[in-house]
Amino acid sequence: MAQWLEIFNKVSTIGLLGPSNSGKTSFFLRDSLCRGKKIIISVVALNDLKPLNENITIFDHIKYINLTEEMSLTNFDNKEPCCILIDEIHLFQDHHLSRLAKVLESLNIEQLYISLLPGSFKQNILPNVAQVLCHINNMLVISGTCVKCSKKTIRSGKIINFADTKNDIQIGKGYFNAICYQCSAAQNI
Repeated sequence: MAQWLEIFNKVSTIGLLGPSNSGKTSFFLRDSLCRGKKIIISVVALNDLKPLNENITIFDHIKYINLTEEMSLTNFDNKEPCCILIDEIHLFQDHHLSRLAKVLESLNIEQLYISLLPGSFKQNILPNVAQVLCHINNMLVISGTCVKCSKKTIRSGKIINFADTKNDIQIGKGYFNAICYQCSAAQNI
């Protein structure tokens, strides 16, 4: 078993399953079950996550770790209990996962949250999601609002028609949004 998955078995884990822009990170930021400091771990630059960037400025007790950048854990109080959100784990590559394991091992984790999309815009399983699902203690489904008709949904769709249709994952600029089955079928998304 991968080192990062072994850590999931040692702490209480909650999966936050929902489409893009459904409020998974906002749920974590506002969850009253987390009494310790909150840390968000991602592979996306904070500047690329505009809604999240704005929310973090509201909460001064939030730390943000981007695993794609060089980092040092010397500025963390590793003994203080903390709640961790692993944001969009389907974007993590193998080298990110090994860095993730090192970070998690160094912290006193009170609660671990993992945000997941239910599938790609093609409704395919995303990398790491199947493995993670087997190690989560609890799952919360956070519905999004369809950008076309405003119905509740857990599906994501690629709304903008761009040239690179081979990639299942695109970051930023509204490429992914919650879209219900009826609207995605009508738009051929």
